Parts: sequence; structure tokens; C-alpha cells
Amino acid sequence: PTIINKGEEQQNQVKTSYKDKKILIVDDNELNLKVAQRLLQSYEMQIDTVLSGDEALTNIRANEHYDLILLDDMMPHKSGSETLIELRQIENFNIPVVVLTANAIEGMKEKYLEMGFDDYLAKPIAKDELKRVLLKYLNWS
Repeated sequence: PTIINKGEEQQNQVKTSYKDKKILIVDDNELNLKVAQRLLQSYEMQIDTVLSGDEALTNIRANEHYDLILLDDMMPHKSGSETLIELRQIENFNIPVVVLTANAIEGMKEKYLEMGFDDYLAKPIAKDELKRVLLKYLNWS
């Protein structure tokens, strides 16, 4: 093969496509949902967005399948933490749930992990942190 082909092969290995993956983003702020969608666009996955924990629970209870849930914690009516507790009570629920939070003070990541979240993404979402989470939770299935 020519040198150009080798370069193309390497590029294909670096580019990560998740066409067969579906992700749910839960945030009460529509701008945050748009930003998250934009950040995820290049990964070519299916994205559902909802504006509340209750909507997320409705989707999961309706047997909607997701490979990953990004869940904002600071929401009115039902926080991400409260939503997580209810999600964990659903029979056969085993979707990784990553908390999205602007609450990035020292020790919060540990607190969220202790609550049962699988991982932690600070807002605003950093591209490299998002990529780390996607690689961790979407490449094993």
C-alpha cells in the first residue's frame, strides 16, 4: 500500500463513531442540551434529550434503550441524584449514568460516585473529558 493509504487507515482508527449507540441527555436548560448535542455530533450517535428527571424515568420505564445517560444534577422538581435513585429501582436497569454538574468543588466527584453515579462530568463540558467518558462506557459493549 502507498503511504497515503497508511495515513488514511490511521485516521480511521483515531476517529470514533458510535452509530450503533444511543445516549440520553437530561438537563432542565435547553441551551445546555444544545451544547451537549453539539459536542456529541462528531461521534455520530443517536441522541435523545429530555428536560427533567421525570421525563428520563418515563423513557426508561417505556423500555427505551440507551447505552449511556448524561444526567444534570441541579434541576428543579427532581434533582439528578433523586432521579438516579429512582432509576436504580427499575428492574434490570444497568445503563451507566454520568452526572453533569457545574458543582465542581473539591470532593464533589467522590460524593457523586458514592451516591451511585458511574462517573462525573463538570460543566461546561470539556471535550477531552467527554471523550474519556464515551471511550470508557461505550467501547466495552
